Amino acid sequence: MARYRYLGIFLILVLIVAGCDREGENIPLNAPTSNIYLGDGWEYYNAGNYADALDAFSASKSRDAVNEDAYNGLGWTYAKVHNYDQSISSFKLLLSLTKDDAMKANVYAGLAMTYGAKQLVTPIEEVAMREELGHNAIENAQELFKIDPDYVFSQDSNVNITALHALIAQSYFNMQDFINAVKEIDANLENGYQSSLLSNQVISSQVDTVSAVVTPETEFNATVDANLDGQVVEVLSVKNMDTGVSYNILSFEQGGSSVTFYGNPIPTDEDSYIVEYHGAADYGLFLNNLLATISKYQ
Repeated sequence: MARYRYLGIFLILVLIVAGCDREGENIPLNAPTSNIYLGDGWEYYNAGNYADALDAFSASKSRDAVNEDAYNGLGWTYAKVHNYDQSISSFKLLLSLTKDDAMKANVYAGLAMTYGAKQLVTPIEEVAMREELGHNAIENAQELFKIDPDYVFSQDSNVNITALHALIAQSYFNMQDFINAVKEIDANLENGYQSSLLSNQVISSQVDTVSAVVTPETEFNATVDANLDGQVVEVLSVKNMDTGVSYNILSFEQGGSSVTFYGNPIPTDEDSYIVEYHGAADYGLFLNNLLATISKYQ
C-alpha cells in the first residue's frame, strides 16, 4: 500500500511540474510588465508612431486592467488617428475608474479636444450634431478649468489652458455663435479684443429706429420682429422710443438684419423702437478677423 501511495504522490508532482512548464510557455517569466508597455506607448506617441502606440497601450491594459494611464494613452492616441468615437469611449471609461484629480484633468482635456476635433469634421449641414459636439467640447473644457486652471498635458505642452480657451472660441465659431466666440477671446485670450474690433472699424456701434410686426402670445406678452439696416453682430438694447421702456432680446440673426424681442407693457404695431447694436459693414471681414485671431492661440 505504501508503494502505491508514493507512486500517487510522484504522479501529482509530475503533473504540477508539467503544468508550470506550460504556464511558462504562455507567459514568459521575463515578459514586459504593464508599466513597461506603458512607457513604450508614450515613446511611440511622442514619436508620432500612433499604430505602435495603440498596440503598446492595449498591451499595457491587458497586463493590468486598472492601469489608468493605459486608458489615458488610448484616448489621446485614438484621437490622433481620427478614431474619435473610440477616443471618447476610452476617456469616459477612465473617468469612471479614476479618483485622481490630475488624471481627471487629462480626461476632461482629452474629451474637450476630441469633441472639438470631431465637430470640425462634421458636415456643416448637420447643425444639431455640430452644436451638440461644440457644447460637449465647451463643457469638458470648463470642467478642466475647475480642477486645474494652469493645466498643461505632460506629453504635449501645446495642449494647455490657452489652447483650450481657443478651442472654446473655435467651438462657438463652428456653431455660428460668433458673439460668444468674441467674448471668449476678449475674456481669456486677448484682453480688449472687442474694443479693437470697434476701433479698427471691423464692427461699429449703430442705432436704428424701427417699427415692428407684433405677434401677440398671451394677453400679457408679445414678441416683436424688427428689421435693422446693418449686418448684426450683437444687439445691445431695445427701448420704446416714446416711453423709454426696455425690452428683453429674445434672438437676433447674426450677419442678418432681424431682431426679436418681448416684454411689458405689451408692445404694439403703433410703437417705434430704438435698437442699439454692433454691426459689420463687411461681415466676411469680421469673420476672417475672428477666425485668424482664434488660430493664433491654437
